[in-house]
Amino acid sequence: MKIHLLQKLIDQNPNKIFLISQDKKISFKDFLILTSRIYNFLNKKPEKYIFINAEKNEYVIAAYLACAKLGKIASFIDPLSKNPESFYNLTNDSFYFSNELYEKIEHYDYTLINNANQVIHNEFSEIIFTTGTTGSPKGVLLSHRTVYETAYNINKFTNLNSDDIELHMMPISHSFGLARIRCSILKGNTTVLMNGFGNLISFYKNLEKYRATVISTVPAGVRFLLRLSKDKISNYSSQIKMIELGSSPMSTEEKVILTNLLPKTNICMHYGLTEASRSTFLNFKNERKFIDSVGKQNFGTDIKIFNKDGFECDVEDSGEICIKGSNLFSEYIFCDNKTAFNGEYFKTGDYGYVNKEGYLYFEGRKDEMLNISGKKVSPLEIEKHINEIKFIDESVCISFHNSRNGMTEIKAYVVLNKYAPNKKIENEIVNYLKKKIEYYKIPSKFINIDVVPKSHNGKILRKKLEEN
Repeated sequence: MKIHLLQKLIDQNPNKIFLISQDKKISFKDFLILTSRIYNFLNKKPEKYIFINAEKNEYVIAAYLACAKLGKIASFIDPLSKNPESFYNLTNDSFYFSNELYEKIEHYDYTLINNANQVIHNEFSEIIFTTGTTGSPKGVLLSHRTVYETAYNINKFTNLNSDDIELHMMPISHSFGLARIRCSILKGNTTVLMNGFGNLISFYKNLEKYRATVISTVPAGVRFLLRLSKDKISNYSSQIKMIELGSSPMSTEEKVILTNLLPKTNICMHYGLTEASRSTFLNFKNERKFIDSVGKQNFGTDIKIFNKDGFECDVEDSGEICIKGSNLFSEYIFCDNKTAFNGEYFKTGDYGYVNKEGYLYFEGRKDEMLNISGKKVSPLEIEKHINEIKFIDESVCISFHNSRNGMTEIKAYVVLNKYAPNKKIENEIVNYLKKKIEYYKIPSKFINIDVVPKSHNGKILRKKLEEN
């Protein structure tokens, strides 16, 4: 079997810069040489599963492509994991690829890879481990066809081109970050590897130094950027052609602010899962009328909404979001999770509805929907309105059992900012919400917290709050 992603790498202009890592410029030729070294190194390893400590550098990306050529399965471990052995010990058929091998590989003999034909046929490309918002890690197995076609369809929507310079801000152990690398290989553009927005000086330095035209990040990164340098980013409105966002929800207010700051930029936000990457896309600038939504189904994807009885919902009726298409994973691996389908459609566990224009509105995870007096309530709807209040930066809503009246009610955790009044805030929040949502959706309890607990890619960890 030919690996199309690898063939695209081989066909790129060898002298063009592919990656910039810590100011080190790596051409497509240099990267192919590194991939060839790792290919020769891993070719001597009999193990089928190569567990990669997915630090953000050229070695990890080259190991990924070397695995594809060999017919081995790349299995990504988050570099922040405190116990990588808990991953590579999931099978006896594993080899651990870590930073301890980098120096050895730099001097390893190689024969330059000149074709994309697999050594051993294997339709499966990689394993991405995900927990979603809760639970134990689960391995999501993806095929070569899925990762290639998904990257192709992402580029089709975002219009990435070979002249673009991308500031890549996410981990590559996650679906979003890894897919951006695949998109760059297909288009032959340049990617600057960065570790998030923790250092804004470095971000703006690279934005200017490399004349970056594309930024890929999660909403938490944008939130940080807007809070600390909202006025400065607008200076780059003519330079930044495209931003891709994903992995967690973003408030309508944040979307509008970003669009107003960068009116010439195509800000493209996706909805998807590791199991069904980039299922929808929304362009804030071109589809502003539907900015509350998560967009329309992407190329190669078909979305339907089913009710609890398994029947397709009418337009604008809420139900479970179900997906079929070329972006779907193959199966779960190294875990007890079972795939759930309604016919050909993968049951995502997410709730939402599609309007008459075909736009999908995400309401929350099925297991996060609140059951209040028999009514299904989306915590995202409540949080959206709470976050509109001037003195609140962020909020999270969960249900709790009120032992005094025996009822299930809603509790809101709120992060206050400098505008917060000295007096109690509960009455002000409740009075505001009365104008926005139904009475049964209004929280009965409010708790101030310093920070909302989140995963590395910005997903709210509601279970951590439920445990308190």
